[in-house]
Amino acid sequence: MYRIGCSRPVTVAFRPLGSTELWGIGLLQMTHSGRSAFSQTEFVMRFVERFIVVCMLVLGLLVPHAATACSCADRPITERYTDSKFLLLVIAGPTIKERDNEGDEIRTWSFKMVEHYKGKPSFEKLWSKGGGASCGAHLAENVHYLISPGDDGRIGLCGTWRIGNDPNTNADIDLLNAYKAGELPELVEPWSFSETAETCYLSHQFTSGGGYLQFFYRFKKPEHHDTRQDQYPTPYTAPGGREIRAAVEDQGVHPSSTPGFMNLRVRYRAGRHVEENSGRVVIGDKEWRTRRTLMEAPWAFPYEVVDEEEAREILAVLAGASSVSAKWTLWELPSYREKWYPDYPDAEATTTYLYYGDKIKRFEECVSRGVMQD
Repeated sequence: MYRIGCSRPVTVAFRPLGSTELWGIGLLQMTHSGRSAFSQTEFVMRFVERFIVVCMLVLGLLVPHAATACSCADRPITERYTDSKFLLLVIAGPTIKERDNEGDEIRTWSFKMVEHYKGKPSFEKLWSKGGGASCGAHLAENVHYLISPGDDGRIGLCGTWRIGNDPNTNADIDLLNAYKAGELPELVEPWSFSETAETCYLSHQFTSGGGYLQFFYRFKKPEHHDTRQDQYPTPYTAPGGREIRAAVEDQGVHPSSTPGFMNLRVRYRAGRHVEENSGRVVIGDKEWRTRRTLMEAPWAFPYEVVDEEEAREILAVLAGASSVSAKWTLWELPSYREKWYPDYPDAEATTTYLYYGDKIKRFEECVSRGVMQD
């Protein structure tokens, strides 16, 4: 038995065979007498040679893709507006591809200006270089984009947002239009509404402090049940707070899969460094405590929830509120990150002016429609 490694050990074993066949990805040919056409040593050498070639081919295919990863931070529209010299709504023209002197691909587009929210550019073309790790942009013809270009019209993936399918970007456009029209006293984070075949959502990213709120309402039974989502093992009573009703699994199907289910999900900045069950949603002089779910992973930001009765109460209060905050307590935060939180270990995220557009009304209409029968 031999062990040959590429990305993982591969065991090569020998056994007598009575007929001609291909074995081990076609490397060992057997004769009709059952004897190998070459010795075991020769076989191993040939196997190693070809296995190395296969490994090189696989790595050659995978490494370029791994190197092309580009990640863009999910930044509030208020930050993007402040940091941009130009913030424009455009319709992209056809893509023209060329090569520069270094052989890199250069893509250019003509564009039709729909609205300029910040700055009035003098360039007549948009362009981008490369892709993947260089974060180059790709625009589709006749599609609306919110863009933040440079002085020369250069755009990148992280400064380009497609309009149409993303409810958050659509909400940003509604907000920018209202702000430009003078309907808002300040630029804040908008609320967004989205609806699937089974659920509807009302979401908001805090203007400052990080984190977001998301109301969830289930109006139709899902095709696939998730028995992990929003599981609550026990009720939780915080000192001086109210007991939050605990959801209980019903025959292996979690209540969030039940039509009529509703809650408020609260995601805090700093993820797993948030002390469990320390969160509060604050509107005026009212507070609602949140509770940790089991939806946690080392690479994810665990969120906490407010259950149905309290979530409906918060929704009703929000309709007439002027601001909303979330507060939480941090623990075991790396010292270099403590500077982000002046009151460490306490932290707070706030939106001082609430702009819904028609989003809260659309969510309330979704809830009022009630449960849809299959």
